[in-house]
Amino acid sequence: MIKYTVEGWWCTVKLLLTREGSIIPSGLMVSIPSGLAALILNALGEDFHDILGTDSLKASQLWGALVGTLIFLVTFRTNKAYARFWDGTTLLHQMWGEWFDAVSCLVAFSSTAKHTKPVEVATFRHTLVRLMSLCHGSALEEIADTADEEEGYPCIDLGGLDQDTLRYLKECKFNPELDFNRVEVIVHMIQTLIVSSNEAGVLKIPPPILSRVFQTISRGQVNLANCKKITATLFPFPFAQLIACLLLILMY
Repeated sequence: MIKYTVEGWWCTVKLLLTREGSIIPSGLMVSIPSGLAALILNALGEDFHDILGTDSLKASQLWGALVGTLIFLVTFRTNKAYARFWDGTTLLHQMWGEWFDAVSCLVAFSSTAKHTKPVEVATFRHTLVRLMSLCHGSALEEIADTADEEEGYPCIDLGGLDQDTLRYLKECKFNPELDFNRVEVIVHMIQTLIVSSNEAGVLKIPPPILSRVFQTISRGQVNLANCKKITATLFPFPFAQLIACLLLILMY
């Protein structure tokens, strides 16, 4: 896939001049000989015009074909953009719903141990909510392509997490040597927290029911991956370049 951007006039010029993946060179190989042949026939006189019928095609028809092609391409791109917008919105809300459902279930599962282990239950719930809030904020950063910025989306009380965890998560975001995905790291931390709490008796729930939480967290991560696919997969470069070229011709 060819990466490109159209933010600013210089990026548009670069888009038009990019040769890799472009259909303009192959198109010129066909159009230039045809254009030269048309110029030669036009220079030979009206006798050839009458024989070959070169006057049957008017300039307005050529202009109409260009405009029609441009309208088709712009409409096609607009429809694709609209469909991708709704797909992304749907996946984003599904991701939020899956992770919220997982946290809600875990809070309910820990309610039976609240009377015998109140401190452990409170610690589990507070840690779970903070980690899931950070996970959701980090997921939004990835979708918005702002993961490299220092200020991200607001999260619930990050100061409540221990310093070692915060330091490690910060290194996952800014240390190029680690090259870890922070959302995946946080999901692993949440899964480890669930297993540890189940072993400690904080989650008194049968394993088949508890496994539903892992499936819900996994589905949320799958929805995130599909949402990132929409962000990472650009509109095909040849179409974008052709639209820019036709718009430039129409402008001048």
